[in-house]
This record gives sequence, C-alpha cells and structure tokens, in this order.
Amino acid sequence: MRMTDDELLQFMEKTLRNVIALRRTKAVDYSDPHDAFSGLRRVAQEMELTEAKTLLVFMAKHWDTIRWYVIRGDGRHSEEIDGRIDDMIVYLILLKAVLKNQ
Repeated sequence: MRMTDDELLQFMEKTLRNVIALRRTKAVDYSDPHDAFSGLRRVAQEMELTEAKTLLVFMAKHWDTIRWYVIRGDGRHSEEIDGRIDDMIVYLILLKAVLKNQ
C-alpha cells in the first residue's frame, strides 16, 4: 500500500475528526459536562485503581482485539476494527491528559 504525504495527512485529519466526534458522543454517557473525568474517576475509585491504571485496563481490551485482528489477518470480528482503533486513540489522549494533570 502506498500513500502520499498529503493523503496520509488527510487520513489523519479524518481520523482525528472521528475521534473527537466519538469522544463527544461517549462523554454524554460517561462524564459530567463540568468534569470530563467524572466517569473515569468513579470507576477508578470503585476498582481501587488510579485513573491512569483504569485507562490501561480499558485500553487492554481494545488492544487485545486489535492485536488478534492483525495476527489472524482474516478480518473476523464482531465490531469494526476502525472503531476499536478510534477508541484506543481516545483512551490514549485521555491518558495523556490524566498524566499531564497528576
């Protein structure tokens, strides 16, 4: 597969727009508009983990699916792999924000 630099940048921009839209959608279910980390904090407290470790747990599920998708190479999976990758990007950005604010 070949892609020009411009095509890659366009792909990245589209992906990041999708990631932002995904976060906006999920924020309604998982956080308070005045506290973006309220849902994460609740789960972390219930599990007696730090927010960063809780995010690692969330990411582990997606990473395992992505890994198996790549290893198997047959495209079998119940959820679009793009969605799992986008979820992973959201979690990585949340982790970056959590670590920045420790």
